[in-house]
Amino acid sequence: ARSRPATRHGGAQPTMRIRDGFSSEEEEEEEVKVESDAEEEDGGERAGPAAGPSRKRGAASAPAPARAAKPLRIPKLPMVLQGRGSWYRARVVKDAGDRVLLEFTGFEDQFPALWLARGTDRIWRGSYRGKDWKYLGGGAWEPKKAAGAGARHARKAAAGPGAHADAAASGEGPGAGDDSPS
Repeated sequence: ARSRPATRHGGAQPTMRIRDGFSSEEEEEEEVKVESDAEEEDGGERAGPAAGPSRKRGAASAPAPARAAKPLRIPKLPMVLQGRGSWYRARVVKDAGDRVLLEFTGFEDQFPALWLARGTDRIWRGSYRGKDWKYLGGGAWEPKKAAGAGARHARKAAAGPGAHADAAASGEGPGAGDDSPS
């Protein structure tokens, strides 16, 4: 039996044998030796700041440039608001960065293909699960109350402060259309 070099903790290294006779620990040791040999060839220690920047391996050379915010993700088959509050399943035909071309499969005669801005409220941002939708017939869908309220709330939050007053004035939101006194 060969004696194994001691580990950092003072114990002998365990050996794992693989069919070809090499152990994975020996391969890792060889890789480490190659890396440490390369460091010794550089001259060992650096003389200070004049010797150049001392970087750790894998460290970024410069901070990454700030990227613009990611565009809103649109599913391949989004629900799109059409007509009088009915949502229809559409298909993304072309994605051109800030806008998308949508086609209403099966309803080409009623709704021609149209371009919509990626951030429009006409594209549904809430849940697409079947239990959150009510089928109205003729291809039209309506979000159930809980899903619709959640999506409306998310849109208001994205709109920023003062959106609630705007929604009440436009007839949206809770209490809109109620004639009963509050």
